[in-house]
Amino acid sequence: MKKTMIERFKTIMQAFFGDWLSVILFLTGVILLSVAAFAVNLIVGILVSGILLIVMACLLDKERGG
Repeated sequence: MKKTMIERFKTIMQAFFGDWLSVILFLTGVILLSVAAFAVNLIVGILVSGILLIVMACLLDKERGG
């Protein structure tokens, strides 16, 4: 019975990471870029954050078929 639960958990985790891994990596990259920009300068950080939000909005719009 335990093997069945482990196999089920493995299947669920593979499906989750297969669907969401690229999104998690993309958001992590955006966060790191924003933090690095704010470490350089406040104005640069605000500028980079704004540009990244615009890019994310465009990517989400394309993904939804808009």
